[in-house]
Amino acid sequence: MGKFGKLLAAAALAVLTPFAATAALVNGTGDVTPNVIFGTGNINGSFTGATAGGVELALRAKLRYDLTGQPQNTFNHDGVDTYTFLSSNSVPAVNRSVFNFEWPISTLAGALNSLTYLLTVDTDASVNNNFGLSYDPLGLFSTGYYLGTGASGNGGAAFNAGGTGTLGNFTVGQNSVNMGFIAAPLGSGQFTFTLSAFNGQALVNSTTMHVIVDAPAPVPLPAGGLLLIGALGGLAGLRRRAKSA
Repeated sequence: MGKFGKLLAAAALAVLTPFAATAALVNGTGDVTPNVIFGTGNINGSFTGATAGGVELALRAKLRYDLTGQPQNTFNHDGVDTYTFLSSNSVPAVNRSVFNFEWPISTLAGALNSLTYLLTVDTDASVNNNFGLSYDPLGLFSTGYYLGTGASGNGGAAFNAGGTGTLGNFTVGQNSVNMGFIAAPLGSGQFTFTLSAFNGQALVNSTTMHVIVDAPAPVPLPAGGLLLIGALGGLAGLRRRAKSA
């Protein structure tokens, strides 16, 4: 198993643990450190995230296209980990989804290259999670990123297409990504995103958010509960076989 495969395995294990279920307003305010450094007109706030292991990780979703096709600082955040949008309030461009997902990373005890990162995207529009896409958001084959430091101001970074920046010179990486940029559904559904940081193969921090487009907001059974049901079902099967023996 290669390095990336091991990170995927570690991330999969992390999803089954309470640690990886970290979801709350990052920094207690929803504001990331030092600010939103990508693009123009993007305000700070409404980020789900956590700080651990010397790194602040955050996620949020926003309405990318309003009824006039323009971006808005509309997050419709429940204050914990879920963002909800209606396609009737949006006229997206061709091959684009109504929302963007945004991922800020800020290392507080070293440069960005002191850790490695993994972003997993649920590509199943149903309530079931199917993390069909996983990639390093600061890697060579990513959707690009903006790099900065603790001194970077709002919108104060330039876009990097990936692989040309020296991560050792920066402590902040961010980007705003539309589902149309990647192999992911564009329409209605419920989608889960997880951003994780690793020191080697050891998970040091992780955060998760859910995005709902049009669909109601069912409460899926936690992964641990699913495992428990599976285990109980297996025990029931064993008991039935034992009685019939």
